[in-house]
Amino acid sequence: MATPGVTDFYGNPIYNQAPDIGAYEVPIVTNGGFEAGALSPWYKWNDAAISTTNARTGNKSIRVGNGLASVEQVIAVKPNTTYALTGYAMVPAGQEAVIGVKNYGGTEVFTTIASTSYTKGKVMFTTGSTNTAATIYLYHSSGTGNVYGDDFSVAEETATVLNGNFESGALSPWTAWNSAGISTTNARTGTYSARIGSGPASIEQAIAVKPNTTYVLSGYAMAPSGQQVIIGVKNYGGSEVTTAIASTAYSQGTATFTTGVATTQATIYIYHPSGTGNGYADDVTVTEQ
Repeated sequence: MATPGVTDFYGNPIYNQAPDIGAYEVPIVTNGGFEAGALSPWYKWNDAAISTTNARTGNKSIRVGNGLASVEQVIAVKPNTTYALTGYAMVPAGQEAVIGVKNYGGTEVFTTIASTSYTKGKVMFTTGSTNTAATIYLYHSSGTGNVYGDDFSVAEETATVLNGNFESGALSPWTAWNSAGISTTNARTGTYSARIGSGPASIEQAIAVKPNTTYVLSGYAMAPSGQQVIIGVKNYGGSEVTTAIASTAYSQGTATFTTGVATTQATIYIYHPSGTGNGYADDVTVTEQ
């Protein structure tokens, strides 16, 4: 849809600025656009309140005052489910706003926004095996003046990468080249990781993508001292994109790519180009921007 609008028939914000089937969105985040005119069910810490200025859409926004200050909301979630939290924020010059999620059964995740005009923040999180609630927040960490936020939503995210955390205990649907397989040691999260042995060796997976769409490939890897592990993507309708990790402790690598006009598949990989010993990788994701 060329101009899908920003709310449903009843004024609820649409998920991730994209419509689904039906005139009514059942939101996971309540009052995510703050158009109720009251803060509830968000709750505040220190100076925060509804504002009738600086709305991104509609007539109202949330104002988070001199740091330290924040607003939070507890949302209902399903166990073992991946979600995307999105929201928009703007800050005074030289300061930061933090959009994040905690208490969902995993390590707190967040993104920072340092723009004086509304900028989108997005974080992915996967709930624990028994978790039915999570806490989302907008946080002004320090500085004077007001941070403003608007249009917060949480939606289930279909995994583009299958078995990206290797917790199935098997490599499939990844395929190995030379010495590579599943390991029960050196997991970043959970119980399993991918082991990429003495180079050259690699694992790769073909994933489904949409044409003309920008994605971010993210993954964590560690390499033997003096060596590197490469995370990359190819066969997506553009030039191969890679990021190299040379740390002996898990470090994150990201690679941004935009698919071709007719591309519906891409190949992601983790590659140990040379050297002896094992590289390890875990928590590989691909998210649409």
